Amino acid sequence: MAKSKLSELTAATQVNKADAMYLVQSGVSKQVTTSTLFAGITDPTIKGNIVLGGAPQDMTSAGAVNITTPITYLGVGSSQSTISIPNGANGQVKVLLTTSTANGSFTLNTNVANSANIIFSNVGDTATLLYTNNKWFMIGGTAPQIIRPDTALAITTTTATTANLANAATATFNLIGGNAYVLYKIQTSSAAWVRIYTSSAARSADANRAQGQDPAVTSGVIAEAITAGAETVAFSPAVNGFNNETVATNTMPVAVTNLANTNVAITVTVTKMTMVA
Repeated sequence: MAKSKLSELTAATQVNKADAMYLVQSGVSKQVTTSTLFAGITDPTIKGNIVLGGAPQDMTSAGAVNITTPITYLGVGSSQSTISIPNGANGQVKVLLTTSTANGSFTLNTNVANSANIIFSNVGDTATLLYTNNKWFMIGGTAPQIIRPDTALAITTTTATTANLANAATATFNLIGGNAYVLYKIQTSSAAWVRIYTSSAARSADANRAQGQDPAVTSGVIAEAITAGAETVAFSPAVNGFNNETVATNTMPVAVTNLANTNVAITVTVTKMTMVA
């Protein structure tokens, strides 16, 4: 290959992630792909305007929002229609903007976190979506986001069983409750003392409290129940609960103490309604 100056080479009009570049690393000549080059950059400082490239998608009827361009314009007609969005790549951002409307609406109800509906009915309604944990999360925008009552607000049960416990021994575990929930019942398969907490730290701090002693107001105890056998304790009124971990999760920290006067595995069943998944 003839030697050429860099200025003499044909200029590329675009760069693909598999394209190779010349690199001198610690005095050694190497090649590197553009995808590897940019993947290795941490904590970049970007100055000036940030432009989301690619021609925006124009949607004027029901269908699928594409994930190949960063922006989709929504031209809403006169009817109520649903739109969908496929799975994205982890960390991907998608922006939707309503540019026109004829008094109808578009409802995005596929792959949205918390089984939510995002409704676009007014010019200027926007949604900035982030794909993570196999769902699209709405992290900004003005479009209303509504939790679907057919899923998020259903009354359900969640269950766990301890290992074989000695009498008066305590086991801890987490049930799936939701970031926020309403607690209706606690059921046990044998005599037990069951406590439900806002966080694992609250559960640990309460570990030495005696049965029958009231918890402090700020202790993080959501509810507790004492049963004499295979019983169900119903709360009236129902109890509002939530997860108070540093980063909120959908877990419900639980402690259960065996009161059966014999070694036994105890099944705890909680009846609740998830308000925020």
